[in-house]
Amino acid sequence: MANRFFSAHLKGGHLNLGNARAAMASLNNAIVQHDFDFSLNEPYSYDNSITNIPLNYTIVAHHTAPKAAIIKSKYNSQIIFTNQDLIIIMAHLRNRDFLLVTIYCSPSKDIDQCLDVLGDFLFKFDHLRTFILGDFNAKSRFWGQRNLDCRARKLLVFCDIHELNIENQPDSLPTFSSSRGDSWIDLILTKNLNSEIDLEVLDEITNSDYNLLVFLGSIANYSQLNQRKISLGKLKWLDTKIAISKIMKDNIDIDKLSAGEINKLISNLQENIFESLCSKFKHSNKPTTENRKRKNTIWWTRELEIKRSRTRALRRLFQKDRNQQSRQKTPANYKKSLAEYKKLILFTKKTKFKEFINSITTSNIFGNNFNIFTNKKKKRSLISKPIKNSVGSSSVNLTESTNILDFDFPWSNAASSTISISNSQDFIPLSCNEVEATVLNIKPKKAVGSDGLPGEIIQEIFHSNKSFYSSTQ
Repeated sequence: MANRFFSAHLKGGHLNLGNARAAMASLNNAIVQHDFDFSLNEPYSYDNSITNIPLNYTIVAHHTAPKAAIIKSKYNSQIIFTNQDLIIIMAHLRNRDFLLVTIYCSPSKDIDQCLDVLGDFLFKFDHLRTFILGDFNAKSRFWGQRNLDCRARKLLVFCDIHELNIENQPDSLPTFSSSRGDSWIDLILTKNLNSEIDLEVLDEITNSDYNLLVFLGSIANYSQLNQRKISLGKLKWLDTKIAISKIMKDNIDIDKLSAGEINKLISNLQENIFESLCSKFKHSNKPTTENRKRKNTIWWTRELEIKRSRTRALRRLFQKDRNQQSRQKTPANYKKSLAEYKKLILFTKKTKFKEFINSITTSNIFGNNFNIFTNKKKKRSLISKPIKNSVGSSSVNLTESTNILDFDFPWSNAASSTISISNSQDFIPLSCNEVEATVLNIKPKKAVGSDGLPGEIIQEIFHSNKSFYSSTQ
């Protein structure tokens, strides 16, 4: 386990033992072989205690007839909540906090009872990276090969409210396999992760009717996504139409592609369209900032990020609450948190700006430098004194001073986002006329997505190959 402390990934697994003593005995070898944290449902216990735990591991479980438990390596952690069906711990690994949850929803109990208890803690720890592993006894084609039932419908609404991602794939091996049939009832849910996790259902002997789920999830810091904004004022429309026609000239049979190939195809088309648009802009004599290095603002801190997450959580809690008595108290908490958040932003901006000014000059603090930063003067040649960089050395010419200022005070960002789609048999396919009517209803000057493409560009792309986009469902 020593190598895990120097990695930004959490390796773990989930297994329902079905109260089998033989399965509990074979679990020891599985933990040592795979070297990760296990989440258990229905473990075998004797006198309300779980035995056969390997060395250098600890177990977290309820003291009476536990239905859920977590066997973890000995890193720092804090127990948040325990009962027979739910275990929640907050672990600290490589200077990062994350929430690890295991839950068992018995088929004989109402799933709402389990979800209500879990939902309260998800609202409280809304800002943390979260891993939820459990047996929900819910069936849906979103994660398996069974039709949607009532429990799965409630679980999907719960995931939508708390912004949870379902990592299971419908084409994976069943998590439950016996003479009674196969089922996909063990799920892994995540939240606030910077990337998708690698999930696999292993076909190994576990001495139980359930299969082992293995996952590898990243707990690295977030990477800021840059947004792109397309301006149509200087776009050469004739050249743009010709370029889009060349990109979309090939007819592709979308039915023969897998979900991964479709995602890759859409990403390539998007990049080609953006490259074509950028090359068709009219040239201007004004200096541009396209080649400047774009960085995040230096005054944004971790404290502001946490405060913003808590404020948004209070707002969602207020919007969800239907109790008239509690709704009278919730707005006060939300408005108080919002006021503190706005006040903290102003204070942090002023503090960071003063720190920077004091670090580059000891005299004439609000002179030329201040005018440059507030865009009152555009000429960086007004900088007369040398500037020290992070190493401590001073600039010797205007070029070095300008590079330092561009790094610490970057220009506004632009960004792109990755588009992904998923195919499901629960949706009715759209006809070509329906897709065309939807595209024509888009406002010409409005960007409907995070990619920044306005309605005119989207309509032109659609008309270049109607059959392709009508089949991409």
